[in-house]
Amino acid sequence: MSKTAQHQLVRQDGSQNVIDALSAVDLGALSFIQLHRLQKVLQQASADVAAEAERRADADASGDTVKVQSPNL
Repeated sequence: MSKTAQHQLVRQDGSQNVIDALSAVDLGALSFIQLHRLQKVLQQASADVAAEAERRADADASGDTVKVQSPNL
């Protein structure tokens, strides 16, 4: 894939904008209240991401992980 094509994909990915914005946050410049607001939103986002990842893992039986019974049982 050419660099131009990769750049186009990143540009279209809205989640990359959020990741970039979070990387640019100057925590030292935030007030105490802003820090707590950010922490609350990040905790909720983390829980949402974990729930979505778990949902996808449960729904995807064709994943890389294979579950087999242990021969020791």
